[in-house]
Amino acid sequence: MKYFSVSCGNGYCGCDEEWLMESNIDLDPEDVYDCYTYTDGAAGLRIGDDEFDDIAVDQYYENIMESICIEEISEEEFMHLRDSELWEVR
Repeated sequence: MKYFSVSCGNGYCGCDEEWLMESNIDLDPEDVYDCYTYTDGAAGLRIGDDEFDDIAVDQYYENIMESICIEEISEEEFMHLRDSELWEVR
C-alpha cells in the first residue's frame, strides 16, 4: 500500500484543502480531482451558471488541476496526520 498527502485549491480564497489517500498505485491529478470539494464551483458560483462560459469552465478546471499537489508519505506519517492532526482520509 502507498500513502499520500494531497493539497488542492481553485484560486478562490478559503477553498484550499488537504487530505490523505491510500492506493496500490501512484496517484496523478486525475485520480484525485473528484475528491476535491469545490470541483463544481465555489464562492457562490456554480459551474454551468451564466457566469461561467466555456472558457471560464476550462480555466476553472485548469486552476484546480495545476494546484493539485500529491506527495507520497510514509505509513507512519500517514497515521500521524490521520490520528494526531485529524486529516481526513478520502
